[in-house]
Amino acid sequence: MATITDFKKSDHLLTLKVLKLTQPQLAPPFIVTCDSKDLPGKLFNTHVKENITTVMDNETVGPSQFMLLPQSIRNIYLGETFSCYICVNNKSQQVVQSVTLKVELQTTRLGKMTLCVPGKDIQPKTLEPKDTLDFVVQHEVKDIDTHSLICEVNYVAIINGVSTPLTLQDYFVFNVLKPLDLKTKFYTAESDEVYIEAQVQNITSGPVSLENVSLEASPEFKVTVLNSTDDGESVFGRINSLPQNASRQYLYSLAPNPVQPKTNTASTSLGNLNFVWRSEMGEKGRLRTSELHKPVTDLPDLRLSVQELPNLVYIDEPFQFKIKLTNASLKPMELSLYLENLSDMSWIGVSGRKFGTLESKSEIILPLSLVPLGTGLQTISGIRIKDSLTKKNVFENDNLAQVYVLQRQPTAA
Repeated sequence: MATITDFKKSDHLLTLKVLKLTQPQLAPPFIVTCDSKDLPGKLFNTHVKENITTVMDNETVGPSQFMLLPQSIRNIYLGETFSCYICVNNKSQQVVQSVTLKVELQTTRLGKMTLCVPGKDIQPKTLEPKDTLDFVVQHEVKDIDTHSLICEVNYVAIINGVSTPLTLQDYFVFNVLKPLDLKTKFYTAESDEVYIEAQVQNITSGPVSLENVSLEASPEFKVTVLNSTDDGESVFGRINSLPQNASRQYLYSLAPNPVQPKTNTASTSLGNLNFVWRSEMGEKGRLRTSELHKPVTDLPDLRLSVQELPNLVYIDEPFQFKIKLTNASLKPMELSLYLENLSDMSWIGVSGRKFGTLESKSEIILPLSLVPLGTGLQTISGIRIKDSLTKKNVFENDNLAQVYVLQRQPTAA
């Protein structure tokens, strides 16, 4: 009885072929032109017009009307769907029984994934001479690594008058590349609001269309997209095309979600960025980043922010503004407000006054008054806040805000 080890690949009764399925490309015309007064005259222009790939009345710009078959295997990019056509052909003159096909995709990190299960995806088949068994494999690639497509064909043939089970195995290797390069920057405000700047660069071999770029925020945050105008139009224009090696900046604002309970962790998951893009011929790819994390920052225990402040004030006329104090620590504070003298402004109020206990994770709004003594752009400073329990200054700021001071014009009698 013949065994599998007795057979070489060329001795098998069946052949196995794998064809990668890919989209054709637009055939660009080969443009060589010159001024009619030059030595070639109208020769180059005539040649361009006679080229079959040239668009009539548009000989120098625009895509062609004709498709060009791929001259080489196009790169596979992460998030795209890998498609291939597998053909098992009976090249012998005898009937082959119980032909089954098993297809697996193997990577170093993810291991083996079965794409075609014998008896489930394809039922055992009997192949007459010159008959074929066809199967199309489609799989969304999710790993930047060398991929091995392992194809195994099992069948029963008559060898030396005896029914013998045989196995034909072959594998095909292809690489998966990264289509987009992503760089992120984080800006954290004192109000716990986080701004994310995502710079996306097209590193494929041609232009792509970014069909959708979105930030899927974690439940602790509420996301605001800052990539459109007040009319709802995209800031990138109506033509959504990103040329090769070009970049775009997407901006998002994340504010703490008041519905979710606050956490005391220094680093919090912000969510994931999702990309849906299409190649030049419309092939779709999908990407999802790993979790983005809020950078660890040493935030002060007491935070101060300006709530209300007029833009214009007048010299020698008092004006009022409001500040909000937030106790971000885990302990209560006994706070006292101290006001230092300013050269171009004068405080109205008592320095050193106490305003009670501010509990942990609580806030209070305080009204303050100033009298401007000089014109021009003036800086509000000189605010000192001390905690009586720790006897330390928990807030000092000499550049809190700015107001513009004008001289009021006298009214006509």
